[in-house]
Amino acid sequence: MWLMRNRQPLARLGFGIGRASPVLQRLCLALALALGLASWCGNVSAQEPSEQLIAARQAIIAERDRKIAELEALSEQIHLSESRVAELTAEIATLDTDRATLNQNLISTAERMRELEGQLDATEARLASLANDEATIRTSLLERRDQLAVNLQAAEQLAFLGGREAGQ
Repeated sequence: MWLMRNRQPLARLGFGIGRASPVLQRLCLALALALGLASWCGNVSAQEPSEQLIAARQAIIAERDRKIAELEALSEQIHLSESRVAELTAEIATLDTDRATLNQNLISTAERMRELEGQLDATEARLASLANDEATIRTSLLERRDQLAVNLQAAEQLAFLGGREAGQ
């Protein structure tokens, strides 16, 4: 009430009743509630606990126990989840290692294939060259055989003629 009747001290401090900051208003309200609650608690503590208070206390305790059980269950689930995450992480690391190994094997196989294809191309070129050489040699041999046949026929004729002249 003193605040309501005498606004001068508050006005000098910059706190007009109508212009009090929201923080100050909340602070005053909290103080008033605390004082009222303290006086009420003083009256309640003097009384014996009623059945309603006992029931409320038991309900609060039951709720607390339920929350603790729920917290323990969640903690167990979190622990299991963390274990599963660790297992999955290890499995992923193994798979990454396997993938890296397979990739390296694939790269090595591709390089080996390129080398073998190069060797195969060189072998095919060599075979083509040898086939060409074979055809050339066959042609040469056929020509020589024909020439030898002609020479042999000529030699036989000479021998035949030479034998006839000797026998005459």
